Amino acid sequence: MRDGWKSASPASPARRLLLGAGALTSISEATTIKLKCEKGGKTSNRAQEELPALLEEAWQALRGQGDLARACSRFDHAARLAEAQGDVQALGEAALGAGGFWLYEQRSPVVRALVSGWRRRALAEVDPGSLLAVRLRVREAAERDYESGRTKAILAALL
Repeated sequence: MRDGWKSASPASPARRLLLGAGALTSISEATTIKLKCEKGGKTSNRAQEELPALLEEAWQALRGQGDLARACSRFDHAARLAEAQGDVQALGEAALGAGGFWLYEQRSPVVRALVSGWRRRALAEVDPGSLLAVRLRVREAAERDYESGRTKAILAALL
């Protein structure tokens, strides 16, 4: 894996580790989904129907069954699908779920940065007064404070 994840084969263990078990395996796969969504192709209808069910399955795995590995995989897949569709509401929900129950649950710096990026992107595009925006702001502040050992950001987000 000389050049990082790009040089790994699409289904290689290294690529799956970096992208997540349920992740799209290539940029071209994500581009194909996005282009078909934009053109109104079959993927658009299937993807639009799949996304709510995927999020429901992920939340059920996390909250209902306590199956963190399955939940992580489903949220990862949902976030990537939401990105490809440009669905920021679904991206925000998936980003919240991908963070898991506890702060700093994502130990890998790559995964932590990816999930944080999803939260920030969704937050930048959702209605700032929505419940989703509040949840995203609070989670992002809590993650930052946990890393720094402070409480300033989370207190500000809660007030």
